[in-house]
Amino acid sequence: MSDAFDVVECPDRDAWLKERRSGIGASEAAAVLGASPWKTAVDLWAEKVGIVEPPEDETEWLKWGRRLEPAIVDAYMEETGRIVIRGDNPWRLLRSTKHPFLLTTLDGEIVPIDDRGPGVFEGKTAVIFKKDEWSEEPPIQYQIQNQHQLLVTRYLWGGDAVLIGGSRFLYQDFTPNPEFQDLLLKRLETFWELVVKEQPPSLDGSESAKELLRRLYPKEQAGKIIALPPDALTWDRELLDTKESLKVLKAREDALKAKFMEALGDAERGVLPGGDGYTLKAIHKEPYTVKAQDYRELRRFAARGTK
Repeated sequence: MSDAFDVVECPDRDAWLKERRSGIGASEAAAVLGASPWKTAVDLWAEKVGIVEPPEDETEWLKWGRRLEPAIVDAYMEETGRIVIRGDNPWRLLRSTKHPFLLTTLDGEIVPIDDRGPGVFEGKTAVIFKKDEWSEEPPIQYQIQNQHQLLVTRYLWGGDAVLIGGSRFLYQDFTPNPEFQDLLLKRLETFWELVVKEQPPSLDGSESAKELLRRLYPKEQAGKIIALPPDALTWDRELLDTKESLKVLKAREDALKAKFMEALGDAERGVLPGGDGYTLKAIHKEPYTVKAQDYRELRRFAARGTK
């Protein structure tokens, strides 16, 4: 048993998902840093505090990744001459003893080949149009995952292997990046404090942030009035300026569209020098009824006595 981590043997995926609620997994770390193509920090926070549930079913992409994992391991061992040990439980979770909120599930462990000891093994699949992203090094979200895995295990190295488009196989080693790991740990600690306090991270204008706000504050408390923070004056000025700028831009957009429509006349298509162009076609839309919905709308009001 390692002194760096404890092992949690989850019987199935549901138990594994439940256990992952108690920390941050290696594949989730990129979301905290804003580097995940699939999930934002707000999405992850909402899952961890239980506002939303993680997907119950694996995607086809994840299922095929697990199915192809043995073949990727075999290819790695054949290409490198190394031995990879895969546990008999794919839902085994490792928890850092030093930082218990750090979790990871390894694809395998590479048997020691030198004085560095055992290594982390991580196998991936990628579609063919992602091949350029793997040409020099793994995509950033996987590099973050690797460093997270090394933080949990305290191993001194690891190996990535990827099968691209079902026909191209690449592999490379990775080692700890202490400077990046320090930054990663600080960001993960800060994020986990927000989870523990049930305080959401800074929200942006993304749909996931809007959905979180709708879930957190679905209705107003009648008659409740609060004093907004001093920073709200800056937000107010920026919001008013932005709205005014949008009006100007919208007017300019409409004017430019009118110029093109006038130039096209009754033509269906107009071509610009170089080959690009515009079309002007009649569109018919059937009438529809908007479904009933409840939501809160933000509106600005002026203080009494002001215009």
